[in-house]
Amino acid sequence: MKIRERTATPTADYVVLLHGFNDTHGHMLLFEKRLNALGYHVINIDYPSHKLTIDETAYEIAALLDQKIDRSRTLHFVTHSMGGVVTRCLLQMYPQANLGRVVMLSPPHHGSEWADIAEKINIPQQLRSAPILQLRTKPDSFVQQLGDVEFELGVIGANRSFGAFTKPVFNGENDGVVAVDSMKVNGMKDFIVMRKLHITMVFSPRVIGQTAHFLANGQFDH
Repeated sequence: MKIRERTATPTADYVVLLHGFNDTHGHMLLFEKRLNALGYHVINIDYPSHKLTIDETAYEIAALLDQKIDRSRTLHFVTHSMGGVVTRCLLQMYPQANLGRVVMLSPPHHGSEWADIAEKINIPQQLRSAPILQLRTKPDSFVQQLGDVEFELGVIGANRSFGAFTKPVFNGENDGVVAVDSMKVNGMKDFIVMRKLHITMVFSPRVIGQTAHFLANGQFDH
């Protein structure tokens, strides 16, 4: 597990960045730069998303935070895709007393149809690894067992799909990887959908702007 850190003032709020499946902390670089410019102490974590289970990753990140952060300062999270489920698991298993706000980008709170497909077909092991199978949409899957959120959460969904390629996979609105309905979770404070693709929304200045707005105000700019 690697981190990239950008410090700010000694009393600045922390923002932890968590990327999605099979990505790296490089995918969150624009968030890292922008949020640091706004005065946040940013901790951008690179975790082995295709090796550890979601709960194992949550444990490792919680242990890392115990070593890295000053508990007198507020701790926020900004996540993409599976990183949102990791954070949800982490906050249930290892509550953070100094928790502030959380923004999740297209989190598969109720799983992804692609994980269902990965279970059934012969594809490279990395793409059907343990954390992917935890994201199945089946009622007994790991992600479906997580409870309602009890923290200040804003979710930014995306709804630009891959057209004919993903149409047979999803029944309704989706971003090419996750159905919009799956991005919602009981207890969230605000929800907004933007016309972006799942895999590219982390590079959008508008998405970054909405994230910063929620961190500052507890709601999106509707």
